[in-house]
Amino acid sequence: MGCADARDRCLTKAGKFAKGIFFRQASALGAATIVGRLIGLLSFFLATQFIPLADIGMWSVYLAYFAMLARLVTLGYKVSLPNYSELQLNHAVRGIGLVVIAISTLSVPVFLLLAPEFAPALLLAGVAEGAIQIFRMLAVRNHRYWIISLGNTLPSTVVCCVLLIGFLNQQGDTTLLVYAHVAGTTLTAILLGAASLTLGDLDFVWHPAEKGALAFLRAEIRHPLLVAPSDWCNAAAIALPVILIERGFSDGAALAAQFALAQRVGFVPISILTAGIGSVLQGTLSQMQRDGSAEIRTVFRELTRWLGVLAVIVFPLYLFGAPPSLKAIFGLEFAEAGSICQIFSPAFSMIVFVAPLTVIYYTSQAHIELFLSQFSYLLISVGSIAIGIMRNDLLEGLLLFSALLVVRYVWIFLSLNRLIRSAASQQGTDAKAF
Repeated sequence: MGCADARDRCLTKAGKFAKGIFFRQASALGAATIVGRLIGLLSFFLATQFIPLADIGMWSVYLAYFAMLARLVTLGYKVSLPNYSELQLNHAVRGIGLVVIAISTLSVPVFLLLAPEFAPALLLAGVAEGAIQIFRMLAVRNHRYWIISLGNTLPSTVVCCVLLIGFLNQQGDTTLLVYAHVAGTTLTAILLGAASLTLGDLDFVWHPAEKGALAFLRAEIRHPLLVAPSDWCNAAAIALPVILIERGFSDGAALAAQFALAQRVGFVPISILTAGIGSVLQGTLSQMQRDGSAEIRTVFRELTRWLGVLAVIVFPLYLFGAPPSLKAIFGLEFAEAGSICQIFSPAFSMIVFVAPLTVIYYTSQAHIELFLSQFSYLLISVGSIAIGIMRNDLLEGLLLFSALLVVRYVWIFLSLNRLIRSAASQQGTDAKAF
C-alpha cells in the first residue's frame, strides 16, 4: 500500500510539471530577473550621463572583484540547504553564517593588496551577499520564488535610485557607484531575512549551538572541496576579463567599461535568467529524487525543447539587435560594446540552451564533472584575453573567446545528457523494486 502511494505521488509530481507549473514558476522568476537587469541597464545609462567613462570602468573592476568574492563567500555550503530537514536547518544556517563572516574578513588583506580603494566596500558587500545567498536557498527549499525575485531586483533598484539623485545633482564618481552597490546589497539582505521569517523554517534566535554548526560544516566538507572551486572558476571566468582588460591595455579603464556593458547586455542578464530557470529545475529534480520518480528524463526532454526555442530567439537578437540598440541608447561612445555583443551572440545562444541544465551536476552530485566544466571556462576566458593583450588586439581575443565557449557548451550538454540517462535508469530500477 505504501509503495502504491509512493508511485502515485511520483505520478502527481510529473503531472504537475506537465501541466506547466514548472514553466509558470520559471517564467515568473525569469520575468523578475529581467526587470532587475533592465533597472541595472538604466543605472548604467544614468551613470554614462554624468560620470566619466574611466570611472565607470573602475566601477566595473570593483564589481568584478565582488563577483569573485560572492562565489566564494559561502564556500559552496549553501547548496546543501534544500536537502536538510527543519530540525537540522538551524545548525546548517548558523554554520554557513560563520563561514560568511570568516571568508569576508579573511578577504580584506587580499583586497588591500590588489585593490585597496575597494577593500572596505567589499567587506560590507561580502557579508551582505553571503546572507542573501542563504535566504535564496531557503526560498528554493520552500518553492518561494518570489523571495528570489526580490533578491534579483532590489539591489539594482537601490543603485538606480542613488544614481538618479546623482544625475539630478550632476555629481558622481567611482565612490558613489561603489557605495550605492553596497547599500543595495545590504538592504536586500535585511529584507530577504525578514521575508524568510514567513517560511517558518528558522527562529533566528541564537542558541548555544556552535557544536551543531561545526558538525554541519564537517559533515558537508565536500562542498568547499568540490563545489566552491567550481563556483569560483565560473565567477572568475566572467570577472577576470574586466580586470585584465583594465590592466592590460593603455586605455584599459575605458575598454573595461565597454566590455562591462556588453556583459550587462549579454552575459549577466542571460546568466541571471538561466539561473532562475535552474533554481526551479533544481527544486523540481530534488523533489522528484526524494519521491523516487522515474520521470526525470521526461522533465529533461521537455525543458530542453523549451530552452532550444529560447536559444533560437536569442541568437538574432544579439547578432543584429545589440549594435544599433546600444548606439541608440548609450551613444556612439559605446559602439564597441555593441560589437562585443555581436561577437558573443553564438555563445549567448548556447548559454541560454545549456546553462539552466547545469544544476543537474548538483542534483547528481557530479562534482568532478562540474569542476572540469567550470575550470575549462576559466582557462578559455583568461587565455583568450591574455592572447588579445599579448597581440595588443582585443578583438582577436574576443573572437577566440566566443568560439571556444560554443565548443565548451556542446561538450557540457553531452555530459549532462549522460548524467540524466544514468539518473533516470537508477530511478526506474528503484521504482521496479516496489
